[in-house]
Amino acid sequence: MKVVFKEEALEELYETRKTKDSKYKKLCRNKKLVDGYVRAVETMLAVKNVEKLREHSYLHYERLRHQGAE
Repeated sequence: MKVVFKEEALEELYETRKTKDSKYKKLCRNKKLVDGYVRAVETMLAVKNVEKLREHSYLHYERLRHQGAE
């Protein structure tokens, strides 16, 4: 699966576990939160299709209402 980051700071946080963006600077201090974020992104990268995300309950995946069956 391909993961697209809407904010550059979130991609930086995933890649380096740190960010210079003031919006997320405080979150970087919480190691558990950053580790969970990295784990979630790595899980999304590892699955072949979106339906496999349901197997990972910690992601709380659900299809958005406006999206039809693909």
